[in-house]
Amino acid sequence: MAGNVFSNHAMQQALRAVAQITAPIEAERDAALAALAALHEGEEPDSDPLAEPTPAQWLWRWNRATPEQRLEAAATFMANVAQAKRCRFMHHEARLAEHDAKRGL
Repeated sequence: MAGNVFSNHAMQQALRAVAQITAPIEAERDAALAALAALHEGEEPDSDPLAEPTPAQWLWRWNRATPEQRLEAAATFMANVAQAKRCRFMHHEARLAEHDAKRGL
C-alpha cells in the first residue's frame, strides 16, 4: 500500500502501547462501575414522596439526594438519636405507661 505510512508491524506496536496505557484506566472504570452498582444494591424506587419509605426506598432516596439534603438528613437523624437517648435515660416510656395506666388507657 503506497499511501500507508505505518507498516503492519508498527501499527501492532502502536496498538500494544495504547493497550498498555488504557488497561489501567479500563480497570479503574470497571472498579468504579462495580462500586456504583454495589451502592445501589437493595434499593427500591420510591414513587410516592409523601409516603413513609421502606428501608429499600429510603436507600433509593438517599442515593439520589444532593449533598446538602444528605447532610440535613444526617443532622436530623443524629438529633433524633440524641433525643431518644435522653428519653431512655429519663425513663419516659415507663412514665408514660404509668400515666396511661392511671388514666385507665
